[in-house]
Amino acid sequence: ADVQLSQASSDVLDFIGDGTFWGLSVSVWLAIILAIVTHIALTRSRPGWHVLAVGGSRRSAHNAGIRVRRTVFMTYVFSGFCSSIGGFL
Repeated sequence: ADVQLSQASSDVLDFIGDGTFWGLSVSVWLAIILAIVTHIALTRSRPGWHVLAVGGSRRSAHNAGIRVRRTVFMTYVFSGFCSSIGGFL
């Protein structure tokens, strides 16, 4: 039995919440895709390298010319985005 507090219904949201694709739920597939995209972004892009450098040593990253405060801020923004996706799923 489904518990629904609203009269609004959406086939897309029902599919994301209850649907499966190749034996795994859609939520699991979305989490896997997000993890792969994040891994590629961190290992193969300049902003990803900046995040890894700041994580290693803020002082060294600053001395290398990386804008540490902006990088840390954007990391927190991305973390909040991932948390919101997790809450949605």
